[in-house]
Amino acid sequence: MSAPVGVLVVGYGSPDWLARCLDALLAAVGPEVEVVVLDNASEPPLTPVLARHAGRVTALRSEVNVGFGRACNLARRYTTAERLLLLNPDALLRPGALEALVAHLDADPRRGIVTGRLERPDGSLDPYSALGRPSLWSEVCFGTGLSTAFRRSAWANTFDLHGWARDTERPVGVVSGCVLLVRTALWDALGGFDPRYYMYGEDVDLSTRAAELGWERSFLPVVVATHAGGASSSSAGKTVMVLRGKATLHLRRRSALRRAVSNALLHSGVALRALLEVRRPEGDRVWRAAWRRRAEWRGGWAAVPADVDADLPLERVAA
Repeated sequence: MSAPVGVLVVGYGSPDWLARCLDALLAAVGPEVEVVVLDNASEPPLTPVLARHAGRVTALRSEVNVGFGRACNLARRYTTAERLLLLNPDALLRPGALEALVAHLDADPRRGIVTGRLERPDGSLDPYSALGRPSLWSEVCFGTGLSTAFRRSAWANTFDLHGWARDTERPVGVVSGCVLLVRTALWDALGGFDPRYYMYGEDVDLSTRAAELGWERSFLPVVVATHAGGASSSSAGKTVMVLRGKATLHLRRRSALRRAVSNALLHSGVALRALLEVRRPEGDRVWRAAWRRRAEWRGGWAAVPADVDADLPLERVAA
């Protein structure tokens, strides 16, 4: 008999947060829930943390950092559960949260992916668990600077869903991979995350492909986790990877004209924000750094075979 839920946690560095994540997770779920944790080539390895929980979780280590999406795909192989919960290693699951998410998912057979409300460690809202579906209008607002000029306006920030306090149940466009519950049958039908995304954008792509198959993505206004990463780093390196993910998503457009327009708006949005940073200290000019590095992101992530990790060996971590 398969487990009701398999929880997938991909760790990379930050052993203290991973330890807190696993302590909170194992306190919040029963023994019927399968937990798979994969150390994605951390240096030093996360073995001390994983070994402490190896009697309760399937603890694995990859000697190659394959990125977040591919690591989740690898971890999925080690559970036979009917539903999968993707959980970031810097997210602390609340007691009762998993049961609430499962009940919400099962309440409507059209729902394929669900999430809930996230809070930062200081108790403030982390709005990025649920976002709108990417659209030409959201790209126009970014490319023309409207989303920045009217940053508090819902009409100019349809992707970020500004103006919604995450306090009501509703369908959404995108569910973040931070806390994401998905039917295993849907995950497998989609082939999991597209392996080309090394980091950032794979959850937008997954939600978009689920929508194309007619599955609903839904938000439940129950606090499910405290998320340390909710404050969002503003480093140029992260911005470059986010932009690379956006450029990759644009490559899925069927129309060559639509792809060209999307990429032009992405470039104009970055260039405009780079110009507006002229009076900021050099170390705070994130968009200028991203513009200088545009050769890294403009073509998106390189395509890789769907079975790229078919023969990748994983080491079992014992207690």
